[in-house]
Amino acid sequence: MACMRFLAAGAVALQLLGGCFQSRAEDDAGDVETCGMETVLAFGPTGGETSYDQTYELSPVRTFVATRVTRGVPETRTTCTTQVPECDTEDVLVTDIGDIASLLRRPDVEAAFAEGAPPLYGLDDRPVDGTVFAVTRFDGRSFMVGGDCGSVPSCVPIPPVIALLVRHLQNLVAQELAQPPCAALR
Repeated sequence: MACMRFLAAGAVALQLLGGCFQSRAEDDAGDVETCGMETVLAFGPTGGETSYDQTYELSPVRTFVATRVTRGVPETRTTCTTQVPECDTEDVLVTDIGDIASLLRRPDVEAAFAEGAPPLYGLDDRPVDGTVFAVTRFDGRSFMVGGDCGSVPSCVPIPPVIALLVRHLQNLVAQELAQPPCAALR
């Protein structure tokens, strides 16, 4: 039976690789792993000529931190902190810690973090004032995701699981910034 997840950002329905990306992942023996994350994850857009930089962090204890640093003199920093929902949230429109944790354990994501130099998937628009989405683990391993390759031959296509992780992280940002503690960053 196919599984559909609905993401709050645009209520996009996704079916990927004929299976479900639930809050738990099964290992090779079929045992269900716990849904917790094992590392702090930093993520968000990088590049572009903006008046501020905004970054996000997600910790294994479900803490989400959004930070905006406004360029200028003096430089200003605004931060908010929320608690991400626990695993297996009943509401399919909510991204919980298990959704992110299970995607981080997928082989394509683990392979991206294992690359010697941070890989860039998709089109890099930073040279023309665009952005890419960076994902970095606490150990410094990272990868970046740009736009669709289109017909650019030198562009590395975005693996479906990497694209799904980025969409879940973007959904998490929208979800957590809508919380009262983050009103100043909306």
